[in-house]
Amino acid sequence: MSTISREGHTDAAAVLGMADMHKFGRVFGNIQSRIDFACYVEGLPPLGLAADAPFDKAWDQQDRDWAFPIDNMRAAARSRVWRNKDFDLVLRETERLPGQAHISWKKELATNEAKVRAWAFNLEKSDDQVASTTDDNDPVTKRNPAGREMS
Repeated sequence: MSTISREGHTDAAAVLGMADMHKFGRVFGNIQSRIDFACYVEGLPPLGLAADAPFDKAWDQQDRDWAFPIDNMRAAARSRVWRNKDFDLVLRETERLPGQAHISWKKELATNEAKVRAWAFNLEKSDDQVASTTDDNDPVTKRNPAGREMS
């Protein structure tokens, strides 16, 4: 089974030409948050949690009476058999989002908090985690940087 590499945010940012996280950390964090929001919209695990650790303030509880189950969300992101169609869905959704990720998350949590909570708590129950569900017409993606192994 192939899954997303567990490289850190620094490595991923460097691929985008943002090697200095002191300078580009906020920008990269916003990009990652937009991608994670697109994953939410599409019912996919948050790609940002496939990395070795989330950003410090990512997934904060804020004023909610529940916290995101980060360990379960991370396990779902890492164990998912990611397909080209998943990345295509995420890309299309990010193209519809505003530039600032916090706008989308804030609005969604204000209007559909129960839906966000259900998504976060039900990711580990997805049938798409199982390698045997791979569609022969939709090969597992190999979109990692050249020379990087899928783990």
